[in-house]
Amino acid sequence: MIGPTAIVEPLSGGLVLVLTPVLTGGWNYGVQDQHGNVYISGYAAENRTARDSAASRLLWLKSQALSPRQLEVWRLVAGGLHLDEIAGSLGVGISTVRTAQARAAAKLDLRNTRLELGIAYKKMMRL
Repeated sequence: MIGPTAIVEPLSGGLVLVLTPVLTGGWNYGVQDQHGNVYISGYAAENRTARDSAASRLLWLKSQALSPRQLEVWRLVAGGLHLDEIAGSLGVGISTVRTAQARAAAKLDLRNTRLELGIAYKKMMRL
């Protein structure tokens, strides 16, 4: 049940972020679907911190659906390597790397850009 003082922000995939102020200070946060099923919940001292924590934890949850190859390509892209460098280090073709990167971005609900993938990976690693 979402209270009257809650802040509700839509996320991708039919999920919503719910931020609820706590009387003693801080914020409870949760990510839930349209049926009220909660996937992530927690507490943070500030509204912004609650948003960041929820986003990082949701990203971690989504990353569990990645194949080992997609996870490795995501890590290497976040590390700043170019496609040809990633292909060489993994011993695969550039098209294989492109495919793994595109599929990882799709599963994570990110645009398939080096910058967005890199920022998302670093955010998730702060957990």
